[in-house]
Amino acid sequence: MREDSVVKKWMPAALLPVLMLVVVSSCGADGPVTSTDADTGAEIDLAIGDPLELRLRSDPSTGYQWVESPSDIGAFLTRVSQAYEAPDTDLVGAAGTEVFLYEATARGAGILRLEYLRPFEDPAIPERVVEYIVRIDDAPWPPVMTGDPPSTTTVAAPTTTSTVATTTTPTTIETTGPAVYVSALFDGEGPRQVTVGGFVLVDPGGARLCEVLMESFPPQCGWAWVVVPNIEGLDLELERSSGVAWTQSRVEIAGFFDGTRFVADGGSPDVAPRSDDLILTEAFWSFATTGDGSEQIPFAGRVDLGLGDRIYRTVTSDELTEAEAWVIDEEEFRAYSGPFSALGLDAQRYVTTVGAHPRCAGPPVPAPDGLTDLRRVSMQNAEATSCLEWWTIDFFVDQNGEVVAVTLDLYGP
Repeated sequence: MREDSVVKKWMPAALLPVLMLVVVSSCGADGPVTSTDADTGAEIDLAIGDPLELRLRSDPSTGYQWVESPSDIGAFLTRVSQAYEAPDTDLVGAAGTEVFLYEATARGAGILRLEYLRPFEDPAIPERVVEYIVRIDDAPWPPVMTGDPPSTTTVAAPTTTSTVATTTTPTTIETTGPAVYVSALFDGEGPRQVTVGGFVLVDPGGARLCEVLMESFPPQCGWAWVVVPNIEGLDLELERSSGVAWTQSRVEIAGFFDGTRFVADGGSPDVAPRSDDLILTEAFWSFATTGDGSEQIPFAGRVDLGLGDRIYRTVTSDELTEAEAWVIDEEEFRAYSGPFSALGLDAQRYVTTVGAHPRCAGPPVPAPDGLTDLRRVSMQNAEATSCLEWWTIDFFVDQNGEVVAVTLDLYGP
């Protein structure tokens, strides 16, 4: 790790409450498990019958209120009540607390998401969002469909390994047996050739194969889903509205599951890292950890730096040889404390991918405005044991092979 760089472990602003919450598995007679908006991103473990209380800062006088996002979590987590507690002060405009009380009613796992918005606005854009991973009776996460999914015959695929990255490349189509559920991909068997059934949904973040589509318009993924980085080239009939496209009926697609993404056979072939992609990520890794190798990174004359899907500043390639130029001086990003720097890599190994990829257990993040059509080469922490340890550095490469933008992303709501 560079001694002169901004070395960030990206400590969440609410890390202590999160860690305390994760180890709570039952509340018994001691009252409900309680979480706040500061604990967003936490994993909450419950037993059937346990109550869960969410206490979220709110000021109804502004027109804002907390609204639960539609999801399938209602199948095992029932909302019992919702109330507002006024602040214990006479100060005008002081925020109170919205209190949601839930009860765990069945075994299952999912994401409980609430948005702080003005419901009367069109569109209603959330000012704040909270998300919690809820697991009841040790249900697996990501969730697995109940019942017995169809069996499948798997085919091994070759791997290409360098000293710092491992990249898995799909094989050609072979017999894969009947189609399996999307959730069956996450059964622990790992990478394999397989046929998967589900609904394709394409939004600004990329394409996903969804277990089911939720009854919203335009629809959203429900239950389990997997990123499909090369949907281009597949013969699909898609409905379209408001920047979202989807299949009306269930489709079956053969391809290769690499452990996190599903590479479709017959889709765009340019999803496996090329030699120049691996050279790029290896050179950046060397520069980020030792300070050497920046001259091997094909930066354009001016390079945009960003967090997630937003560009924050533009610097020259000459400036990028210094660690200070990489610093994005934001106080907070996805509930993590700043400032932030793509040089603060807290890992020993990474994996290189091309195209859309999950944000740990979250859906893909769209490319920043103006960069959607560029080649996206990503390096992600290969040692993350939880989403709190996950990070990605995304490089946006133009048709001349030059890096015109670099973004850092972390897991968060």
